[in-house]
Amino acid sequence: MRQDIEERRDPKLAMAIKEHRPERPARVANVEALIEDREPPGRVEVRKSLIETSDRDPNGLERILGISDLCSINFLSRGLEAAKAVARIRVRQSDGSGEWYGTGFLVAPGLLLTNHHVLSSSDQAALAVAEFNFEHDLHGVEAPRRAYNLTPSRLFFTDSDLDCSFVEVAPRSFDGMPLAEFGHLPLMAVSGKAIDGEWVSMIQHPGGQPKQIAIRDSQVVTLAKEDALNINLEVFIHYTTDSEPGSSGSPVFNDQWQVVALHHRGVPDLNAKGQRLARDGKTVWTAEMGEKEKGWVANEGVRISAIYRFLTGKQFESREARAVLDRLRYGLSVGEKMMVSVVAPPTAESELEAGQGADSTASFFAGVNGYDRGFLSKPISLPKDNTRKSKQAKLTGKNTTELKYTHFSVVFDKERRFARYTAVNIDGNELKRNSGVQAQWRRDGRIDVEIQADEDFYKQSVAAEVVFFQRGHLVRRVDPSWGSAEVAKRAVQDTFHFTNAAPHVGTFNDTIWGNLEDYLLEKCDKTQKRMTVFSGPIFRSTDPSNYGIHRPKGPYTIPEDYWKVAVIQKTPTTIAVAGFIVGHGNLLADLEEELVFTGLHPYTPSELVDNGIQTTIANIEHETGLSFGNLKDFDSVAGLEATLHSRRLRTVADIII
Repeated sequence: MRQDIEERRDPKLAMAIKEHRPERPARVANVEALIEDREPPGRVEVRKSLIETSDRDPNGLERILGISDLCSINFLSRGLEAAKAVARIRVRQSDGSGEWYGTGFLVAPGLLLTNHHVLSSSDQAALAVAEFNFEHDLHGVEAPRRAYNLTPSRLFFTDSDLDCSFVEVAPRSFDGMPLAEFGHLPLMAVSGKAIDGEWVSMIQHPGGQPKQIAIRDSQVVTLAKEDALNINLEVFIHYTTDSEPGSSGSPVFNDQWQVVALHHRGVPDLNAKGQRLARDGKTVWTAEMGEKEKGWVANEGVRISAIYRFLTGKQFESREARAVLDRLRYGLSVGEKMMVSVVAPPTAESELEAGQGADSTASFFAGVNGYDRGFLSKPISLPKDNTRKSKQAKLTGKNTTELKYTHFSVVFDKERRFARYTAVNIDGNELKRNSGVQAQWRRDGRIDVEIQADEDFYKQSVAAEVVFFQRGHLVRRVDPSWGSAEVAKRAVQDTFHFTNAAPHVGTFNDTIWGNLEDYLLEKCDKTQKRMTVFSGPIFRSTDPSNYGIHRPKGPYTIPEDYWKVAVIQKTPTTIAVAGFIVGHGNLLADLEEELVFTGLHPYTPSELVDNGIQTTIANIEHETGLSFGNLKDFDSVAGLEATLHSRRLRTVADIII
């Protein structure tokens, strides 16, 4: 569309479009109230939550209302960052007779989205190439483009009604550049990322040309539901953005550079008889005029929320749809190259864990007793290390390896730079949530701080690293939070030491790994809700050993699996023991050669449970090289009259204790 929509619109067709460009309103005290005239309240609330009303974008609300055109200067740099993930799709004819072009963009590590009419089958995708960096630089010189094969044999999903196709992209270009260099544009399922009359932008490869952008000269318009085209407005969104053939598959952005829609076609300009009009909005178009003389009412994109709804509905009948959903959800959680702003204000948890605090000194731990061996009715000592005792970090100037914290202890492995194991006492009757405790992750100064995997490991801003790990609490912050208010608060603070952190992907720590203890506490006697829990990673020689090669202290060897041994007070005089192994499974399966992690998939809750087993204490001893003494005598699984003593967990109800 190379002409202003209002100059080309037939008066009769104008009746099919709601008034979308009202006179610019004067500044008012409550700009939020003006939005409610445009959209239903639910969408309004969503849109308001996506606008950065902080100092980062102080004019966000006023801009979408047309009160102000002012943008933060970072609008331009963030647009350039978003553009990295957009590629030209070059599709070769199977008979070698020619090729055609479209646009696509990365929506998760290794996953590209474009239109069905660009890539309609896996065979077609196998003949296509994604070309990134096909653009002109600051001096007008064409930048070196990077071409990547598509790999539909690994993942391909398409739908003609929504005109969308997802396909996996090879991790390296023809000349060896990692795909991770171009980041991705996470997709959000929520509906309400743009409202009627709001400005949008589109990054595209029109006509197969180098990358171009239609920026903030385009508005969302709402076509009347009664129009002859019978368009489902819950699925499609319309806007006046300029585009040409080859723009199909382009991302449409709001002012926060969040992807609103997948561009796929123009809406033709028709007269009352349904005849196609020319660009002047009056003359009936004929083939002799040529394609460029066709008239258009607006351009149309497929709403991202509609794509999410469709995938969700298909996930139980299509393995590919389920795989795409998992990749999209993971793509939204990855922050290394994330191109969008924060969707909503950070949660209290994320604020508490931001940054790295000052190292804790030995004096900070004066009077702290650590793990209590006599906490339950039967004395339980720390496990003995039969294989890595020499790797345990000793406290400076002392002949001990036990790092004592409030209600728990940690033994640290100086070679792997993570905890060898942790041991915590939990009093379920006195637990205090202490969700508002102010805490930052810190190194423990009682051992060499340089051997601790600290913020250099967990931070997201290292070049060429796409996947980052969450700081997973081995001893959960709530576990030792019991006793007096002061003691409970201190216990929570103690859990925020890097000696207690483990590299966990995505939601790993928030599902069965963390919730397991809550379930076991409920299994305790109502008046004896006490439990001792040992946890740690399983160190294997086969663990991936090349993560973080670009980081200051890299590379790191990443444990794939974790274990947990829970000892609960069943009655005032008896205890029961249960052992568990929970793995990252295929989360670490796509370690790319010796540089970066790519293409990782998150677990759904059911898949995560499927990667956990309840097993014998003897098996955990075999896997870890630790010895738990006579705790084996109280093992809930080992005493069963069955030959299979490792049981895969489908639900927590499968746990035997």
